[in-house]
Amino acid sequence: MQNDIKSDGAGNLSVRGVSASTMGALRQRASRDGASVNSLVVKLLDQALGRAPGAGRLQTFDDLDTLAGSWSAEDAQAFAADTQSFTTIDPAQWR
Repeated sequence: MQNDIKSDGAGNLSVRGVSASTMGALRQRASRDGASVNSLVVKLLDQALGRAPGAGRLQTFDDLDTLAGSWSAEDAQAFAADTQSFTTIDPAQWR
């Protein structure tokens, strides 16, 4: 079996077959904890594997707080219009 873990110890993991109810519970817990689902899953994996306390500690960032709520309705509409094309999938790119 191939080891997909990078030399710096970091790795990526894709989990298939997660039930809708489990995914919902993860989203609720992440929201409650103010975290992403990814960071919550990393924390839960660390805890389940008995890793050192804090190894999977959720990190809080506040460096973008000054931007929160700073857009006007017109700014939001302009952004939505400018990024509308990002919602279109080009089937030719997915062959």
